[in-house]
Amino acid sequence: MTRKSKLYFTWLLLILFTNIINGQSVISFINDKKNVISNNQFLDSFYYKMSLVKDSNAQVQILHIGDSHLQADFLTEQVRKLFNSNAARGLIVPYKVAKTNSSYMYSSKTFSDWQGKRCTKLDNPLPIGIGGITIQTTDDSARIIITTKDVKGFNFFKIFHQNDESAFDFSVFDNNGNALLQQAYSKNKKDYESVFYSNEIIYSVTIQNKKTNNFQWQSLIYGMYISNGKSGVVYNSLGVNGAEFRHYNEAQYFAEQSQALCPDLIIISLGTNEAANSKFEEQTFYNQIDKMVNDLQNYNPNATVLLTTPADNYKRKRKTNTIIKRVSATIVNYCINNNLPYWDLYQISGGYKSAKYWKKHHLFAKDFLHYSRQGYEAQGTLFYNALMKIK
Repeated sequence: MTRKSKLYFTWLLLILFTNIINGQSVISFINDKKNVISNNQFLDSFYYKMSLVKDSNAQVQILHIGDSHLQADFLTEQVRKLFNSNAARGLIVPYKVAKTNSSYMYSSKTFSDWQGKRCTKLDNPLPIGIGGITIQTTDDSARIIITTKDVKGFNFFKIFHQNDESAFDFSVFDNNGNALLQQAYSKNKKDYESVFYSNEIIYSVTIQNKKTNNFQWQSLIYGMYISNGKSGVVYNSLGVNGAEFRHYNEAQYFAEQSQALCPDLIIISLGTNEAANSKFEEQTFYNQIDKMVNDLQNYNPNATVLLTTPADNYKRKRKTNTIIKRVSATIVNYCINNNLPYWDLYQISGGYKSAKYWKKHHLFAKDFLHYSRQGYEAQGTLFYNALMKIK
């Protein structure tokens, strides 16, 4: 591609995404009329909570759960930007320490040896919690550095971890070496949490293992959480490469620890990896959806659960994935039967064989299964517009 053609392509994409952000897609295969949250009457409690943010110091907590489409955070960061919230991002997953790809908006770094487990690795005995990925070390001097690029910063830092007699204690320092204060026990504190706070807004912390007795031999961390205490939408998101509904169902502490985020809305975006299985069976998939939804609702009775369908894609870069249609139909059917809101990205993005149009517009990654950053940002904008009823 010549420099001139690159400039033209960049200009074309700018027009494209400007129009999508304004609520009008200029891509012919995007079905704008279908870009709604179906069954949105079941979102009334969420919309009521959103109305309080404008007139009070309220926070709305959203938890978005997914697979590799969410792990890179392009889609969810776009939604986060459009909410334009004063609140910090919330959930942090130490992907880099676990030796996998991460959001570009924060980093996790270590100079020590940590073992990592994704929820997809069912043969690994490490338990899984809120992050969908667990990290563990036996090094009593190990450190992790967490840094956010968000200009809002944070002054509240929470670690989700195994908190028994085998666990090292933690000290947490800001980027100037000042120790954060540790919160003493409170009735809202969970057994798997350690909470630290600073009197100043900070952008980086170092977590330091600290052995205080001979029974301690490990640190096992499920995730972290940052907050600045400001009002607005806290858009917690996590994704695990290769994840399916069944993997989260097998995650020992995932549903339980989700309650610590106090979500008002839980969004589940899964199904792509189930559609890669040539032996896909609708009833089995339906039952897996049901278990995940019920587990999350049991721990979060005040939260609304919203499901999304996966968009069309290719198998082995060239074959139409016929199972995506069945996966999406099963998700929609489940939501209709159980009075849940849903966002049907499969139909909105063009439906059967629409992947060829995403490919034509350079909105796919090279594997034609994942999307380019621009493709994910377009999907994030479409979802935000549907959720906030923007036409």
